[in-house]
Amino acid sequence: MQITIFKSITLLFLTGVLTSGARAELLVYEPFDYNTGDFAGRDGGVGMSGAWADGPDLAGTAFVFDERGNEPGLYPLSRHAPEPAWDGVVDNLPTRPEAGSRYLSHSPLEEDKFEAYRPLVQNAGELAANDGDNVLWASAVWHFAGQSFGAHAGFALTTDSFRDRGRDLDTSGNHGSGAGDGIGVAGATGSSTPWNSSINPVVFDAGSIVQSNTGARFSSSKDNIIILKFEFGETDTVSAFLFTEDEVMTEAAFDAGSVSVSSAIDESTLNLIAFSQNRKENAVDELRIGDTFDDVTTGTAGDPRQPLEITDVVYHEDGDEITLTWKSNPDEIYGLYWSGDLQTFTPGINPAVPGNPAGSRTTFGPFANPSPDSERLYLQVGPPDVEDPTLERVWGNGTTVSLRFSEAMEPAAATNPANYFVLTEDIVWSIASAELSSDGRTVTLTTAPGLALNTDYTIETFNLTDLASRPLADPSSANFRTWDDDPNGVKVFIMAGQSNMQGHGRNEMGAGGVTGAIGSLRYEVDNDPDNYGHLVDGGGSWISRDDVKVWWRDSELGAARSVKKGNLHPSFGVDTSRFGPEYGFGWVIGDFYDEPVLIIKAAWGGKSLFVDFRPPSAVTARGGEVGPYYTGMFDDVHEVLDRLGTEFPEWSGRGYQIVGFGWHQGWNDRVTSFYADGYEDNLVDLINDVRAEFGKSDLPISIATTGMAPGASLGPVELAQLAVADPAQHPEFAGKIFASDTRGFWRESAVSPANQGFHWNQNGETYFLIGDEMGEGMATLLTP
Repeated sequence: MQITIFKSITLLFLTGVLTSGARAELLVYEPFDYNTGDFAGRDGGVGMSGAWADGPDLAGTAFVFDERGNEPGLYPLSRHAPEPAWDGVVDNLPTRPEAGSRYLSHSPLEEDKFEAYRPLVQNAGELAANDGDNVLWASAVWHFAGQSFGAHAGFALTTDSFRDRGRDLDTSGNHGSGAGDGIGVAGATGSSTPWNSSINPVVFDAGSIVQSNTGARFSSSKDNIIILKFEFGETDTVSAFLFTEDEVMTEAAFDAGSVSVSSAIDESTLNLIAFSQNRKENAVDELRIGDTFDDVTTGTAGDPRQPLEITDVVYHEDGDEITLTWKSNPDEIYGLYWSGDLQTFTPGINPAVPGNPAGSRTTFGPFANPSPDSERLYLQVGPPDVEDPTLERVWGNGTTVSLRFSEAMEPAAATNPANYFVLTEDIVWSIASAELSSDGRTVTLTTAPGLALNTDYTIETFNLTDLASRPLADPSSANFRTWDDDPNGVKVFIMAGQSNMQGHGRNEMGAGGVTGAIGSLRYEVDNDPDNYGHLVDGGGSWISRDDVKVWWRDSELGAARSVKKGNLHPSFGVDTSRFGPEYGFGWVIGDFYDEPVLIIKAAWGGKSLFVDFRPPSAVTARGGEVGPYYTGMFDDVHEVLDRLGTEFPEWSGRGYQIVGFGWHQGWNDRVTSFYADGYEDNLVDLINDVRAEFGKSDLPISIATTGMAPGASLGPVELAQLAVADPAQHPEFAGKIFASDTRGFWRESAVSPANQGFHWNQNGETYFLIGDEMGEGMATLLTP
């Protein structure tokens, strides 16, 4: 068959070192024009003597992002914007739009913080002495999301030991263990009135803030160009001013508007650049340091590296082979990709081709036609695939075992049942079939016979590679444990969500901080005994139900273990004075069953369904990454159920049965319209994936809506939560999903312990009613 070769040309800017000759007017230049991904180890730009590193407290959180290369809305740059609001290009400062609008921030799946630092070729004193006036200028483009929580951002020239304090270069006092010097700009001034909306010059001396000042107010609707002036001498001074992208920048305007702080530090020890941010929606781009104001505001952002371009494609018809030539740079590595439809490019030609070290062109080939049956073949040169794939997660129940890989796998090997063994002790389960998900990252094996309950298994893989023919990093084995399903065992319910599932309802403190006042659960017990009197004993003490237990690991993923467990009591919230929906839910379900009940909470504050709890089916259908709190939820459930007799010795030797799932979450998806609009699809995927994980296709699920808006029309998140329980909209869930419109449980702050709407004003009655209705709904679903 005749094959037509089409050239597909893409712009590519790989990690590389810019030569100082290309930017003679700049002493330091960092455009952040790297491939997207982990920031550590990047070493482009000029004026730095080593690569970027993550601070020790938050290793792995600094990332480079490319807005044009990311799914819109997956990483919005504003809490209130429907899609990314920053293109990384400003009108009044030379930037590099040809680089694809890359910028520095941090992983959307990690904390709200990052820190990163990098060594300079010369220390600040030496840089300032280059032209004899001991003055340095610096500038950077910053984007601050529209929010009320403050900039919490910092940039400084620092000492070696200052790196330990890179996390918060603000003036709130949280600076880690470092004791070094630093001079720069920060996003807070302690308790000063504009702390949450200004960028301020700061000086640190031996780890202490010796000077700070209230600087220019930043804009959250426009991009900001922050300019600093460092003057070194007997007294060292840093001055800061902020221009927005539509303003004319002049040195006279800087002199008239800037604010300064001064202190005597040793500039010859300042040999690092340090960045920090405390909000995931903020970002930085285009760092410059030079001798003059003009250097850092009007210099051309040049790049001595030639842009990538395919220059020649030769098709050798006799052997059905191809030779490819492209413009290249000597120290870059390239991956070769092909496509038949210009939609999906497959890295099946060569994962890593070094650039020609002796010339400006690289030729590769002849190589075999990667798709002989295609009528059209598109070729692309792009970033290399230099990472081995890994097996991230394995789970299984019934007759299926699922494997999740870090990247798409080569289909022929991944779907060959002979490439897998599932075994326990000396028994090997035969594999009837192996199916690959549409994104190529999940393999589902069908076993014969079915797997035993509550049993440890090992899976071994063979001959698996990614699309670039790279083998699994560790292909030998992985372990998993199946769930139990004992109808006479402990009845298990998982209650998941974000901070409102963690629990902020007050048991004793009411309005005005008064014990027993309205807004507390104690007030309801004292004033409405018909409905609440059963919660206390004859002496007024809260009853501790020993037939209902609660288990909750109330710590962040990766943090030191902190487990709360014990009899049902209104003290399993964020502290012992608070509780969540588990309390009302536990009373209803405890009365419903003769068997003992275990409630496992899987809740973390400030987490979205769109990112943090993102289920695998959402990734397969719409991209992104599986949320770490989705997998963390099952890790927690395994932790307690795999060791049930250890966690609860009174149940030693008993089996268990997972019978229900509760969900109260949504605030973090409400505040971004793109997240909110996708909530229904993501919730449907969550329901299906949770059921698949537990091996229960009709697992009952009780949902409490995010209803902190009394009298208001329902938003897209609440409508989505109600929709999945509506048989007319989702007949596939009929009879097994319950959703409560919780708006009726809202209590105003005047009759509540706090003015904190996103936590239901911490009203004890509210949290009890939410849990009670979730329990009643669950009981209805469980009734034959």
